Amino acid sequence: MSGEFVLVARSADHWGHWEMPLKEGRSVILGRQPRDGFAVPWDAKISREHVQLSLRAGRVHVQKLKSARNAVYHRGKSVGRFELEVGESFRIGGTRFELRQVDPLLQKLLKAVDRFVVKKKLGVGPSGHVYAALDRETSLPVALKVFHPELAAQPPFRKRVLLQAKTLRDIEHANIARLILADMAEGVLFQASELVPGKSVARMVQEKGPLPLRRTVEIAAQVLRGLEALAARGLVHRNLKPANVVSRVGTMKLTDIGLDLPAGWVARSEHGELTYFPPEQLDGRGRCDLRSDLYALGCVWFYMITGQPPFPGDDPRAVAAAIRAASRPDPRQFHPKCGPRLAQCVLDLMAADPDHRPQSVADVLETMRDPALVGLSVVCKNCGTAFAVSSKLSGRTVPCKECSSPLRVPVVLE
Repeated sequence: MSGEFVLVARSADHWGHWEMPLKEGRSVILGRQPRDGFAVPWDAKISREHVQLSLRAGRVHVQKLKSARNAVYHRGKSVGRFELEVGESFRIGGTRFELRQVDPLLQKLLKAVDRFVVKKKLGVGPSGHVYAALDRETSLPVALKVFHPELAAQPPFRKRVLLQAKTLRDIEHANIARLILADMAEGVLFQASELVPGKSVARMVQEKGPLPLRRTVEIAAQVLRGLEALAARGLVHRNLKPANVVSRVGTMKLTDIGLDLPAGWVARSEHGELTYFPPEQLDGRGRCDLRSDLYALGCVWFYMITGQPPFPGDDPRAVAAAIRAASRPDPRQFHPKCGPRLAQCVLDLMAADPDHRPQSVADVLETMRDPALVGLSVVCKNCGTAFAVSSKLSGRTVPCKECSSPLRVPVVLE
């Protein structure tokens, strides 16, 4: 990424903080009171002139000066000379210094809107770059999206972003990350939304592999509630993928709600994202609606069950061809304990033709109420109530949840 290099200083108590630009080929002195350089007045352990910084070829060369009384720590060791790469940091006393590289467009926005302190880059998608930032007005962490300038330059797209933002700001739902602000500043189109401080489904699977089947059902149910709330306001997520389903104290939240992109822009998505787009969104020919989001949920559900996307691959053309094809991989091929009813529920969601998918959230929830969808199922002969029980209870006797009659748990269906 091209852009300006900045050195970020932050004290342990966060009261002391600054961001200073570094110029290629130039040296600067860092200290508590340097004659000409970067001052760190809040830290008494930093000498008047402590280190010399030189930026060369994207790396900062750090040299401890003879006048420095205290150590300089880099990678956990006390050092006198070292190279600092983008994303790395060093510490003197109670202050940490980190080298960052700022995108010119983001830099332009931050100068025009003195509200956000960017912490790190979270990722990039077909519509723009997303950063983790601090909102100074609310003191809350936010996900700051800066839209690609080519998109921001198109009046119809700008209008859609700002109109959708008005609707999203009015939605307060447990399963949707709240939108805080969307605006245009100095030609830069941006939006800030709630940054959910938890693990995404993508990270859960990366760390532990396929999730327990019951957990996948619980997550899918919460995603459905979020999609239902969006659909009630006439909105489509359009960007549902494992990285955009994030857990906050057990509650799953939908993040980075997408937009209807101009023709050709979806193709700019990273390969990992492409696999979650339905055929109608991929081609830009069909109208996206709730059924498009249900398709993406089916792909996310497949990923949770199997630990891999339904259409893996490094060739975007091959991935796109697989998405357009009528055949779909069966999750049971990768997870033998996935029962036929759960597998069929996922396959129905991933149907290539929107008319062959469930047509509403209610349709999916009705299927999910099947007690035999996953795990063990028992039916009370006394009152007729059917419910699921833990596989740990296989072969045991349990009380009916409605009438308390004793029930024998029969066979494992998963």
